Order: sequence, then structure tokens, then C-alpha cells
Amino acid sequence: MKRLSSLILTCALVATACSQAPKSDEPSPEDGWRKLGYVIEIDTPEGLKVGRSVVAERTTCEKNFPQGSICDAEVQGEAAIVDLPDGTTLYAALTGNGFGDHPVAPRNAWEIDEEGNATEQYKRDSLPDLLMFTQPSVPSSLIQIDPEKPFGDGYTVKRAYVERDLDPNTPVTRRIMDKLPWLSDWSGNFLNGSKLTRRSGPVPEQYGTGSLLMTGQY
Repeated sequence: MKRLSSLILTCALVATACSQAPKSDEPSPEDGWRKLGYVIEIDTPEGLKVGRSVVAERTTCEKNFPQGSICDAEVQGEAAIVDLPDGTTLYAALTGNGFGDHPVAPRNAWEIDEEGNATEQYKRDSLPDLLMFTQPSVPSSLIQIDPEKPFGDGYTVKRAYVERDLDPNTPVTRRIMDKLPWLSDWSGNFLNGSKLTRRSGPVPEQYGTGSLLMTGQY
């Protein structure tokens, strides 16, 4: 009888421990998340280089009568990262960054096909912002790259596009913290350390960490 009681207690403790195990941080379809691929292709002297990130998004709405519903949009993901032949790293920025547009699907960004439907490819004049750090450990060394004159002879931006309806269990990519570890404890809103932005100011003053990494509402 004592052995049976011990066995029952052990099973109960195991069940409790299992039920209290921490959940994965991976956004899951059970919680309403869907996955997108965010891709940019660069032609280089050594061939095509591709940056691709998997981004999770979800929208949750609550009824708010008589006005209707209030919806919150969330994104978890990072910029598409391209490792170039010269050893530098290019980041195709997440857009929006608090300015209203979807981070990877901004309004009016898509090419239109012959039937008048939006495709999943960005227009040439609506490509994602291309960013680079001249000193990766220094946030204020951020520069913006002209997509029409990216890096010199032999380099061109081929295209940027979004892959929709990925397998919902595809994991969100998490490379950027290895490239830019200072992101984990960055305290400034913008990459020059400022709390305010000037859209016509220096490049580090125009971009915040949300251009590189998003973990919540936008």
C-alpha cells in the first residue's frame, strides 16, 4: 500500500511538472499566428545572394460597441539578412516601425499583374530600405544603401518579395542577435540613442530597432 501511494504521488508530481513546463517562445498557429517569408535577392560578382527571414503576424480584435471592434496587429520577426562576398552584411529593413504601415507588406508596394491583381513582389520604386553598419558593434554607424547603386560594379538588387501562407509551424528566424548582440539591451528609441526622430535627419536618427527586429505591436 505504501509503495502504491508513493507511485501515485510520483505520477501526480510528474503531471504537475509537465503542466507547468514553460511554453515555447515560438509563435504558434494555435494562438492565431501565421507565417510570412520576407526575401531579398542581390546579384553579386560571386553570384546571387539571398536574404530570407520568416516573420510571424497576427491580428486580434475585441468588440467595442457601439463603435465596432478594436484590433491589435502584432509582428515577431527580423530584417532579411544578406551576407555579401566582401564580408559585410546587408539588412532589408522591416518597414512601418510605428508609422502605420505593415512591417513587411506596406500599402501600394506591390507589382500589379496584367489582370490588375497585386503580386507578392515589391515594385522597383518601393523596395525595402537597405541598411548596413560600417561598424557592426556601433549602432550609430548605420548607413542606408541606394538600391539602384548598391555597392559598386557587379552588384544589383534583383528583387524583393513576400512568401505568403508558409507552413504555420515554420520557425521564425532568429539570426540578427548573433549579428547585432547590442540589440538585446538597446535603450534608445532610435539608433543614434535619441528618443525622437527627424525623418530628414542623419540616417541613424531615422531608424529604430523596430526596423531590424520586431517583437510585438506595430
